[in-house]
Amino acid sequence: MSAARRIAGAVFASAPARAATAAGALVLGLLLAGAPVAAQQRLFGLVGEPQPLEATLPATLPALSAARLIAVDSGSRHRVEIDANSLAVDQDRLVRYSLLVTTAGGARNLTYEALRCDTRERRVMAVGRSDESWSITPDSPWRPVVRANIADQHHTEIANRLCEGPAAASSRPARLVERLQADLTRRY
Repeated sequence: MSAARRIAGAVFASAPARAATAAGALVLGLLLAGAPVAAQQRLFGLVGEPQPLEATLPATLPALSAARLIAVDSGSRHRVEIDANSLAVDQDRLVRYSLLVTTAGGARNLTYEALRCDTRERRVMAVGRSDESWSITPDSPWRPVVRANIADQHHTEIANRLCEGPAAASSRPARLVERLQADLTRRY
């Protein structure tokens, strides 16, 4: 065997080794092609972890506007309504609103909530008191909006109407009001 062939053999791997390397590169390429850009960037250390989207309370929590309540299908005997005046959008992915639930027995529960459209999670930020003031709930966790939970069906309906994919359906509260008021048989 000539010296040139020995050098070429050392530099270029055997056909089975080249095939295995090519197959591995192909698999890695296919995996990366299906991964979101953000995941690829984290994989290769190009950016840090994305900062979680946090809901911020407004300087003054909105007073309940009984005249602007919009009914939401709750799938139960309870009446569920969102105060149209309380709707706000942060960073195009997070929607805040006041939610009033009136039970079949007449008990009323008022909460100020945030909905993360990108992760379909919700968080109670404050609870309304009978004297019309608010009790802030700084440690309340983000909870997934899950259709299977019958007691939480209204949150699924709210998310379906206020979110479009990973973003709020609109950055304009007036447009969100229109979506909430739309015919309940129409799905987005």
